Amino acid sequence: MINMAHYEDEFDSLVGGETRRLDHDNCPAGEDTRRRLYLTRPASSTGVVLGYCHNCAESGVWRDGGHQFRDTHSKQADDDQSSVDLDFSVPENMVRNSNLWPAAAYKWRIENGLSREDCYHACIQYDPASHRIYMPQYDKVNSLGLPLGTSELLGFQLRRLEDGFGSKYLNAMRDSSTKPYTRFNPQELRSLKQPAIGKGCVLVEDLVSAIHLTKATPYISVVVNYGVKVSPEILDDNSDCDKNLVWLDNDNGKVCENAEVIRRTWSLISGKPTSRMEHRIDPKHYKEEELKKVITRWIQSTPTS
Repeated sequence: MINMAHYEDEFDSLVGGETRRLDHDNCPAGEDTRRRLYLTRPASSTGVVLGYCHNCAESGVWRDGGHQFRDTHSKQADDDQSSVDLDFSVPENMVRNSNLWPAAAYKWRIENGLSREDCYHACIQYDPASHRIYMPQYDKVNSLGLPLGTSELLGFQLRRLEDGFGSKYLNAMRDSSTKPYTRFNPQELRSLKQPAIGKGCVLVEDLVSAIHLTKATPYISVVVNYGVKVSPEILDDNSDCDKNLVWLDNDNGKVCENAEVIRRTWSLISGKPTSRMEHRIDPKHYKEEELKKVITRWIQSTPTS
C-alpha cells in the first residue's frame, strides 16, 4: 500500500477534479523516474485523495481532517452552458472496467441502455479526475464501436454525470480545424442474409444512439455527427453508400431545421437519395426490435436512384 503521508505537501494545492503525477518514492517495482504515481482528488469527493502507481500497481487513500478544498466542477461560471472546450490531452488514469465505476457512472450506463461490453468495445471509460464519462471520437470504428488499426482519434468528450458539476459536455479537439465524426462500418453478414454491405448510411447526433443502432442493424453504416451542426466536410467524407438517412432528435424547431439542411446538403454532395426521420426521437430511446423494423422499412422503401 502507498504511504500517502509522504505526499501530504501536495494535497493542499490539489483541487477537486485534478490529477497530479509524481515519482513514486521507494517504489517496490523499482526506481520510478517517469512520474508513475498518480494522485487524484475526485470531483465527487473532494475530501479524499486517491493514489495509484502505474509502476507497481499499489494504491492508497488519504482523507482530510475537515478542511475545505476548491471543487473546480461545482458552481462554475459555465454551468449554464451545454459544453465547453478543453485542450486535447486524453486523461491518463481512467477506469475502463465498468464493474469498477462509481454509482453515478453505473447509473448513467444503465439509463442509456449500454451493456458493459458496449462500453468496453467503444472505449467508453470513467475519468475519476473529472468525475465524468470519457467518450472518444475516432474517425472510424467497426460495428461494435472498436477502433480499427488505421483509426485516428479526432477528439473526445467528457460527459457530466451529476447536475451541479459544470457543463454537460467538455469537448477536446485534435486541432482547431478538426470537425469530429465517427463512422461505424458494417460487418460482413452474408450467412445471415442481411442486406448488402454499403446499402445505407444513417447520421445520428450522439455516440450512444450509434451504438444502439448498429447493435440492432449491423449491416448499415452509421455516422455520429456529435450534435446538430451542418458540416459539408463530414457529409462529403460519408457519401459512399447507396442512400442516406438523417435521424436527429427532433426535440425542437432548430434541430428540425438543421436536420432538413443536413438532408438537402447531403443529397447534393452525395448525389444519392437522402431522407430525414421526421417524427421520431433519438435511436437510443428505442428497443432493438423497433430499430430493426424502422431501418428495414427504410432500406426496402427508399429508391437507390
